Amino acid sequence: MKKLKYILSILLFLFLFNIIKNIFGIDEIGNRPNVEINDELIFQYENEEEKKLDINTASFDDIVYSGLSSKLGYKIIEYRDFVGYIDNLENLVRIRGINKSNIDKLRKNFYVEEISDKKYMKYNINDLDESSLYTLGFSKKEIKSIIDIRNFKKIRSELDLKDKVNMEIINKHIRF
Repeated sequence: MKKLKYILSILLFLFLFNIIKNIFGIDEIGNRPNVEINDELIFQYENEEEKKLDINTASFDDIVYSGLSSKLGYKIIEYRDFVGYIDNLENLVRIRGINKSNIDKLRKNFYVEEISDKKYMKYNINDLDESSLYTLGFSKKEIKSIIDIRNFKKIRSELDLKDKVNMEIINKHIRF
């Protein structure tokens, strides 16, 4: 019985030693840890968003590098300066010369970062021409309503526009 305990103790000891050896990576030659060094430095991105740039902070060169012409790159920067903050890449179709194909190119390299403090440019609605109203996001029907009201009287508050235009755009970009 004593021999059996002795043999079981030795087997248990060898078993535990083998487990500890595998955990710490000790090889059998020289009892040194097995370490491999790779000379290449490889950056891995957690997701595709990290490869993309925020359209609201991208430079002219970044936009042109994505495959658009310099003329369209300039128009995108000009649009961004006009509205203050681009909410959605789809809004860029309001720029003359930008189409769905261009949006698809931009989508591969850019995204819109959601921030809590969005800085929109505000304009007096009585001073904007039709092109500027369209650029802000008003539809042709809404622009016609705004022009008709302005021809009759000066627009003094959002009450003058209630139920005629998109109030979200009014709240973002319009002052009276």
